[in-house]
Amino acid sequence: MKQSFPPLITENSRILILGTMPGEESLRRQEYYANPRNQFWRIIGEIFQTDLLELTYSARAAFLIQQGLALWDVLESCERSSSLDRDINNRIPNNFQALFETYRNIQVLVFNGQLAHKWFKQSVVQQQALEKINRLQKVILPSTSPAATVALSEKIRQWSVIKKL
Repeated sequence: MKQSFPPLITENSRILILGTMPGEESLRRQEYYANPRNQFWRIIGEIFQTDLLELTYSARAAFLIQQGLALWDVLESCERSSSLDRDINNRIPNNFQALFETYRNIQVLVFNGQLAHKWFKQSVVQQQALEKINRLQKVILPSTSPAATVALSEKIRQWSVIKKL
């Protein structure tokens, strides 16, 4: 079984960005979006006009926190033979009820791709914290994965909504 990371979050986080499960490079390095082909850090950097790619991972994480952003994944663990989401089996969701009880300032869930939203709805909403989840604004954005076919410029345009949330 592959294990996800703890959330990158503080009491001041308002927007929780949810992926599906860290890829192989991220798991190896123990960093969110560590695959250099994943466009997450580039997109966030473009939106906030900061070159995040030149920063260390800890500086990137601190930058996100300063913006009121948090990172986590829908899945706590799964079986997967590659970094591709289509290879994920035996999904176990994270405990969102405990997260929302601890971090009460979360107002918006941003899904990094359709699959993160789909699995959240299938696994999490049916099991946990339904009252809190229903009150949260939800935004589905194109996946930052290198496997996603949406052009980078379009991803940046769509992801720019996070500055307005």
